[in-house]
Amino acid sequence: MPGLIRLKQTGLAPLEINNGVTQSLVYRNPNARITWDGVETYKQCIYRNWIPGEEYTEVLTFKNLSGKSISFTYEVPKTQYFQTIYPRRLTLSQGVTFSLPIQFSPLEKILYVDDLVVYINQTPHHIKLAGVLPQYRIAVEPKEIDFGYCAVQDIQTTTFKLRNTGDLETNIEWNSSEPFLIEPRECILPIGGIQTFTCSFQPQWALIYVGTATCIYGDQSVCELRLHGTGKFPHLIIRSDDGAMDENTGNVLVRFGDMPMNGSLKRELIFINQSAFRVPYRIESLPGVAKFDTAFRFGKTEGIIEAGKRQMIPIKFQPKACEQSY
Repeated sequence: MPGLIRLKQTGLAPLEINNGVTQSLVYRNPNARITWDGVETYKQCIYRNWIPGEEYTEVLTFKNLSGKSISFTYEVPKTQYFQTIYPRRLTLSQGVTFSLPIQFSPLEKILYVDDLVVYINQTPHHIKLAGVLPQYRIAVEPKEIDFGYCAVQDIQTTTFKLRNTGDLETNIEWNSSEPFLIEPRECILPIGGIQTFTCSFQPQWALIYVGTATCIYGDQSVCELRLHGTGKFPHLIIRSDDGAMDENTGNVLVRFGDMPMNGSLKRELIFINQSAFRVPYRIESLPGVAKFDTAFRFGKTEGIIEAGKRQMIPIKFQPKACEQSY
């Protein structure tokens, strides 16, 4: 009759072969799944949040996904803190799941590490067994942000997430340098919590910017987020609806002709963005020049033109005095 190695455990079920569903481990990471010679299992069994003097039993499962029968056996863990049922050689038929209970018996608050060696068709494979202390752990998603091209003095924003994958609540503090900024800069992240942050990029010069934002958390541990962006001068074409240009200055000329007092006429400016990125704009009067609202009114004085797009800016001319040039 199967029994435990090194320590009696009355609550441990006898060794069985069944077709049941794979049971949960104390710590199961989907990325830790592995298949050896057609047998699906997990790379590790990690115990967390345990108390010294207590006993914890979890089940490792081994499912035969191959199209043939497989021979299977295992060795008991080397230390007294991890125990299992006395090994025997088995044959796993196609589709059969074998469940192996693993008992963890910690005595003090230290790290426990061991190894379970399983033999599949006589080939050894190792599964990590560990009892770990509460730890601070976070995961940033994604680990790198590339803003691409951005017009000088424009601002681009994106979001990323920070997940608390550890066993303890933790403080979060971000440090970054211009032209990158992360908000909020500080927060408290509970166990299993997810916080969304906003990262902005505002280049002041036409340069390639490479930076690293650091996140300080827990016991002053550091997590890094790599940042990239390129500042570029925009290529914006401006012309009037009739294409007129001032012969002396080469500036764009919007001609309204003669207008009776209190009459009005509309023309348009055409903005064409030939850049590979969006371009913000703002229309202002030149210093020392009368403001637009004397006789000219712009239908729009600021906005953003997306890459490769154009915008039409209406201009209304409404003279308020006779025999006056504008």
